[in-house]
Amino acid sequence: MQLEITEEVHNRVVWQVRTPLVRIELTLLAIWLIAILLLIASGSAIRWALVIAVTVACAVGALALALRIRSGEVGLLERTPEGGVVRRERRWLLRRTPLVWEIPMDEVISFAVEPQLFEETSGQTYTLARLWVLHADGQALRLVDWLNTRAVLELGSALSRAGRRPLYPERSK
Repeated sequence: MQLEITEEVHNRVVWQVRTPLVRIELTLLAIWLIAILLLIASGSAIRWALVIAVTVACAVGALALALRIRSGEVGLLERTPEGGVVRRERRWLLRRTPLVWEIPMDEVISFAVEPQLFEETSGQTYTLARLWVLHADGQALRLVDWLNTRAVLELGSALSRAGRRPLYPERSK
């Protein structure tokens, strides 16, 4: 997933998180097409059973991916004289309506970054971070999921400037 700030002015920040879902689905389609062409060209007696099996497996895989992985995310912070808003919108390929939450700027206390060290099975480590908005009632709402730490810090800094709220580099647990 890739985080990009698409608009940043003194009172407004718009960002998006792009996922590789469409590329994954197109790759799966290409693999299916190549497999079908190879199977049809073969002279095997069970080729039609294999064509059906490959088709079903690819269709189930594509459907599972489309249901489980969101196709993208868009966020907005806008500070206006009347108050403003912070919004997060998540979209999926097979759902018509996106999942949206929105809170007024008057209820935003601050923003916080939550860094986390992850370890691969080879023992190599890397750090990712999430960005949170802290609500007046003590609730923390996630603005972005685990992403590149530098990109999350840049977004947090931009939101802090535009929303005129503090940014805490580490969220207390």
